[in-house]
Amino acid sequence: MSPIDIFEKISKQRLTGTGSWVRNQQVFQDWINRKDAILCLAGSSGFRKTFIAASMVSYSDDLVSHGGKESHDSVAYFFFRDINPQTRKVDQCLRDLAYQIYQNDARF
Repeated sequence: MSPIDIFEKISKQRLTGTGSWVRNQQVFQDWINRKDAILCLAGSSGFRKTFIAASMVSYSDDLVSHGGKESHDSVAYFFFRDINPQTRKVDQCLRDLAYQIYQNDARF
């Protein structure tokens, strides 16, 4: 499954408003405002990181697609999943991120 397929599956299961609290966190604001280049979400099993991450992806994608950021911005993501061996590989993550950026940014 591609990251986009995983994201769509998660989004269908996610309740409206799930993870919206994260938008008020300074680390998220710093990332949105480009003070930090990378945002990593980590936590124990069962913490619902996947749903929180999907909320952040959705919010970020909305900012980019609604003109909140410059037109050459791109949102790329990867969901590491224990249940799928392909989603446990860093090289697969990097390939998927590069492909998503390539699809969204002609300069790349």
